[in-house]
Amino acid sequence: MNAQPPTGPSETATAMARALSEAAAREAAGDAEGALRAYLELARRDDTAYEAKYRAGTALMRRGDLEEAVTLLRQVAFACPDHVPARTNLGNAFLLLDRIEPARDAFVAVLQIERDNRNALYGLASVLLRLGAPDK
Repeated sequence: MNAQPPTGPSETATAMARALSEAAAREAAGDAEGALRAYLELARRDDTAYEAKYRAGTALMRRGDLEEAVTLLRQVAFACPDHVPARTNLGNAFLLLDRIEPARDAFVAVLQIERDNRNALYGLASVLLRLGAPDK
């Protein structure tokens, strides 16, 4: 039985949502590389697939591909300014790259959205320690 390509916007959105769900299931089952490939393919097929870009960026960061992670996470943060997990992970990726000022900016942006976000507070504390100003 041959599968037909999606024909309209709602079918395309449904197919993309299904593919994202399948990629997430792979990730949950421990197939990190398979999930990453699927997320990257979704992002390649649809430049507005921001959840796929976020998940791919996060997976790339975990794998140590930090520059690639920053590229995707920046796209998400730019297009979806209130996407707190993407901004937090962007800060973490910058911190791992020892790019302190952009890391600080990312964590501060998160805290402007969620004042008590523990991940951003921890990230900002790490930035201040690196800057030698832990009491700020």
